[in-house]
Amino acid sequence: MDSFFDLAKSLEGAGIGVLSVVQDLVTASEIAERLEVSRQAVNNWCRGTRKAASDFPEPIVLAGAHLWDWGQVVQWARTHLAVNDVVQYPSPDEVAILNGHLASARQHAKGWLTATVDPSMVRKAM
Repeated sequence: MDSFFDLAKSLEGAGIGVLSVVQDLVTASEIAERLEVSRQAVNNWCRGTRKAASDFPEPIVLAGAHLWDWGQVVQWARTHLAVNDVVQYPSPDEVAILNGHLASARQHAKGWLTATVDPSMVRKAM
């Protein structure tokens, strides 16, 4: 979380405003491409027909197309496929907290009376 707030401040210092954080949602085809496996392997993990797939993440969005949170998929892949991705992806809850902080800061800048999110308290709650 600290690194996000540091990055946001740096971008704002350069004249770039951060409006929101978007969750990295991926399709089964994108999972296959990013993990460099076949689409069939991903489908097997999703259906639970492979031994390693017993705890494959559930899709986040089911409307029309199944979409998975990339951070959850990578966490699963680190355990089951020995993927060496060292990036720390924000969880869906962390994305919501970050977006709440950004919205609060925008409203505060407009002079609206809003509750603010103290980043140090967010870290303690997690």
